[in-house]
Amino acid sequence: MAGRRRSSIEAPLQLPPVAALLLLWIFSWNCFVAIGCEPAFSSAAATTIHGVLGPKTSPADALPGLEIHVENIHKAMHGSGTGALDAKGRFVPQKFEEIFTSFAKIRQDALTFPEIQAMLVAHRDILDPASWAPPQAEWGLIYTLASDWLGFLHKDSVRGIYDGSVFTKLEEKWNPSQSDMR
Repeated sequence: MAGRRRSSIEAPLQLPPVAALLLLWIFSWNCFVAIGCEPAFSSAAATTIHGVLGPKTSPADALPGLEIHVENIHKAMHGSGTGALDAKGRFVPQKFEEIFTSFAKIRQDALTFPEIQAMLVAHRDILDPASWAPPQAEWGLIYTLASDWLGFLHKDSVRGIYDGSVFTKLEEKWNPSQSDMR
């Protein structure tokens, strides 16, 4: 295999660890900017996410690092969630529907910010106050970026959090000319 040319996806893996981490951080920063976040916020968010999720998702046989291992992302799940993901990180459709049947009071297919706040309070694990902040930040960011001009976060956008499609939609919304380049 000597002399074999590395693919684009393999190239960062062959870099010294500090350079590889910098590339991962830059990628994360670019993702936040692409979905509509300010550069300073994107910097803080990328740093926080890698600092928190990296060690939690590191393989058991490796030293904890700042790289996020997607195959172990379920290990980084926090308490006080909606239940729409089970302990293994799998989507639970019934729990997703319960978000709307229990908290969507003005429209059955969308949530307002006060309804999101009510949902977050209702799902708090009273014995784990440290788990209250992550959902507050996550839902606050999604609401800020994905709600419509009337203040409704639509059901398809919330569903898109769990299947990833909301991020593509946000990129197209905030960077229409860039989304064509894929």
